[in-house]
Amino acid sequence: MNPKCAFGVTSEKFLEFIVRQRGIEIEEAKIDAILRMPKPRNIHELKSLQGKLAYLRRFISNLACRCQPFNRRMKKDVPFEWDEACDKAFKSIKSYLMKPPILIAPVLGRPLILYVAAQEYSAVKEQVLAEFLVDHLMPAEWELSDDLPDEDVLVIEITPLWKMYFD
Repeated sequence: MNPKCAFGVTSEKFLEFIVRQRGIEIEEAKIDAILRMPKPRNIHELKSLQGKLAYLRRFISNLACRCQPFNRRMKKDVPFEWDEACDKAFKSIKSYLMKPPILIAPVLGRPLILYVAAQEYSAVKEQVLAEFLVDHLMPAEWELSDDLPDEDVLVIEITPLWKMYFD
């Protein structure tokens, strides 16, 4: 039988997660690996930590903000320095994982709270999207329709749809 399929079981390990009737849990060994991990001493160990956290990202609330001090150390030409902010973030993640969350399906009829994180600016790695848009220009026959109210046309002309940032 396919290792990704099972029927009539109450608890099973699927794709390195524990699936039970109450929800999906993190495998204990994955949590222990992070909890026993000493603070990173170099960029290679920091990348290893980030890889382990990325694997558990759906279980750790607000992981992007929690890892912000680590991300600043990952930039090119920035010497590795483990400071107080990194230490605080590392301890925060470890304490969060002491009582690991369980992913459960939404319950019909109960309120569902959705947290969304957004940033004012974002970038696309290697500018793939920008290159696609440049290669697929809007045909000349696709002009703005005269049926649009004037204020909508004004908003379209004033609002910059795409800002290009360079490294």
